[in-house]
Order: sequence, then structure tokens, then C-alpha cells
Amino acid sequence: MKRVCAWCGREMEPGQGGQNAPITHGICLSCMRRVLNERSSSLPEFLENLEAPVIVVDAEAVVQEANLRAYALLDKDRTHVAGHRAGEIIECAYAHLPGGCGSSEHCRTGCVIRRSVTLTHSTGQAVEGIMAEQEIETPQGVRRQRFLISTERAGELVLLRIDEVK
Repeated sequence: MKRVCAWCGREMEPGQGGQNAPITHGICLSCMRRVLNERSSSLPEFLENLEAPVIVVDAEAVVQEANLRAYALLDKDRTHVAGHRAGEIIECAYAHLPGGCGSSEHCRTGCVIRRSVTLTHSTGQAVEGIMAEQEIETPQGVRRQRFLISTERAGELVLLRIDEVK
């Protein structure tokens, strides 16, 4: 798959995919810096221009911001998202163990969302369309939920895009 910046149109990872490869869009670091430095719009306004549900997290997977599509998908409002860890807002069963989200062995080794955010934050390497399976707490009990996610670094933050929920 070829990644192209939706703002400037440049290929973000030259040599990936080939001429006829399917295209996905993101935002390159230079355009991200320009958009955020211009401050003609705030981060929430910027996020609303993105077509997919996007959650902005820091290196510890603590949510800093999200767009309305993410709030609707999660059936939550800003007060129940910002400042909480990603596992808490998706109701991951492991987030309710002692120590909370990020502290169990599953979080460190089995959580694709956490590993993807950590990889992207520490190396700058984007993750594109990876399947993440989580045990989700519901009023009816725990159920297995699949998410197709992508991550991209934006300065010291990571954009966590939810491409699909299965």
C-alpha cells in the first residue's frame, strides 16, 4: 500500500507498494508542522477535517484529543475520553485490572494498539491497517472486538486512526 500526504500529495514512504498499489492517505511531518504552527485552526478543528475516527495519544497511550467521529464510534463525550488511556475508553477488560491500562502482561505483549502506538512514537514508523483484537467489557459480559487501526506520529503525539470495527 502506498501512503500519500493528503495535504501536499507527496508519497510519504517512497518505494513502498509500486505504481499500481492501493493508496491510503495521511499527513507528512512537514505538513503537520505547518498546519499546527499556522494555528489557523486548533487541533480539534484539524481533526474534524479527517474522514476517519482519530484519537490523539501521547507515548503512554493517554488520550489528548479525538474527533467527533471517534466520540460517536466510542459512544462517549470529550470528558470521558481526554486524559484517559486508550484501553479505558474502548472498555478493554485488561484496563480494569489492578494498575489499570498498560500495566498487565497482556498490555505489554498482547495489545496491538499499545504496541503500535509505542512503535510509532519511539521510531516514527507508521503502522497501516493492522488488526487489533481486544477483550471488551460490556453490560452483557466480556466480548472479543476487532479493530483495524493505523498510527502515525505527529511531533510528540501519535494519531491513532480506527479504520474499521468488526
